[in-house]
Amino acid sequence: MAQARRTRARLRIGQTPREPPCQRDPDDLEQDVVGKACRRLARPWRCGLRGRRRALMRRARVTVDHRPPDRAPIRVKRGDVVTLGERDTDWPDFIWTTLAQGLGGWIPLNVFDLDADTSASATAREDYDTRELAADAGQLITVEREHAGWWWAFDAQGRSGWIPARSIELIEEHQETRP
Repeated sequence: MAQARRTRARLRIGQTPREPPCQRDPDDLEQDVVGKACRRLARPWRCGLRGRRRALMRRARVTVDHRPPDRAPIRVKRGDVVTLGERDTDWPDFIWTTLAQGLGGWIPLNVFDLDADTSASATAREDYDTRELAADAGQLITVEREHAGWWWAFDAQGRSGWIPARSIELIEEHQETRP
C-alpha cells in the first residue's frame, strides 16, 4: 500500500516509476512513460509528461550505437544567463555554453536570446537539458520531440535523453516493430 502511494506521488510530479506496473513480455508491450498503461509498440501514443501538455509519441529503432560523452550533462532554466563559446563543427546549430557554476556543454543556439551588450553572454528562453540517451543498434525507443537534429527519447527502462536523428529510424504505424 505504501509503495502504491509513493508510485502515485512520483507520477503526480512527473517521475517515471522504478518498476513497470505491467509484467507482460517487454518484447510485445512497452510501458507508457509515466507508467499509466501499456501500449502496442507499433502505434504512436500519447502520454502526460512532466506537466507538459500531452505530446504525440513515436517509436523508433536505433540504427547506430550511441554513447553519451564522458562529461556530466548540464541543465539551463529559462532566464539563466550563460556564457557562449565556439560553435560545434559537426552540429552547427549547437554552441558551447558555460553556466555560472563553470560547467559547460553543447546547447542549440536557438535556446538563447543573445544579450545586446555582448555577444559572449545570453539568456535562456527555455529550459534545456543536455543529457544524452545511451542506446544500442536495433534497440526500440520512443521519441517525443525533435530539436536541432536530435530527438528527446525514452528507452524501455524509462531512461530519457537526447539521441541524434541520424542514429535512428522512425517506425511508421504499419511497419513491423520486431528486429
